[in-house]
Amino acid sequence: MISRLYLSLALLLLTYSASAQSTPSVVVSIKPIHSIVSSLMQGVGVPQLLLETNESAHGFHIRPSQVMAIENADLIVSIDPKFEAGLANILSTYSASSQLIISELNLANFYTFRGNGEAGEHDYHLWLDVNNVRAVAKHLANRLIKIDADNTSTYSRNLEALNVKLLQLHKDNNAQLAELAEINFANYSDTIQYFEKSYNLNQPIIITPYHGARLSIRGVLNAKKKMKQQQVKCLLHTNEISLEKTDVIVEGVAIMRNEISILGNELESGPDQYFNLMKNLTSQISQCLR
Repeated sequence: MISRLYLSLALLLLTYSASAQSTPSVVVSIKPIHSIVSSLMQGVGVPQLLLETNESAHGFHIRPSQVMAIENADLIVSIDPKFEAGLANILSTYSASSQLIISELNLANFYTFRGNGEAGEHDYHLWLDVNNVRAVAKHLANRLIKIDADNTSTYSRNLEALNVKLLQLHKDNNAQLAELAEINFANYSDTIQYFEKSYNLNQPIIITPYHGARLSIRGVLNAKKKMKQQQVKCLLHTNEISLEKTDVIVEGVAIMRNEISILGNELESGPDQYFNLMKNLTSQISQCLR
């Protein structure tokens, strides 16, 4: 009787161990990409998200528990060392085989900043183009299959379902923005060009050339002049920009300002996060342009 009990316990432990080993450990830097990985891993496991708070992706400080997660990861997914600057040092110590750096995927749409000061530098907000995300999802699925071949069919089914949802998302957003394509607007910094170009929106008047750039008097005066000339009625700014910073721009100009979110840190993480982010962004921009 006792020997049977030990045998049952041993089989249970072996089964649990095999199950644990079959689930790959995946760590992802930001919520939009974590959302895509979560969709692909449904039915297999849950990836770990590093940037869970409203910290900037450009300079968040990694915690000891996150270092441990990275050390134990089968796959680490990030945008680029220049984008997640807080991760650059630690990720530089890991081999390419344990990482997927999205900026290195040779995506069809990979733009540079258009303003002065960082012209020629890459713009890493590439998840704001649904077609980019479809390409990234395919690469991610292939890497997951390479790591975890036993769940190939699950990853393949999840990729197919994700592509259907992404195509519908793009179709819905395009329909919502189609009649607004010719309207002029302004943007505090050059953060949404992937979104603009994807939906054929006019290039906005850009106040500061990139996220974190200082607001100059000359830049403000030039922007106000252009906004008046083009009869711009809408200024977009990310939720990281305080109203005080935009007060000087809208002062003396008949213009409304709308806050947008491009990371969606305020949204719950998981498979739906990317879709909610893009739907919200479409609505926020649509409200501003109408």
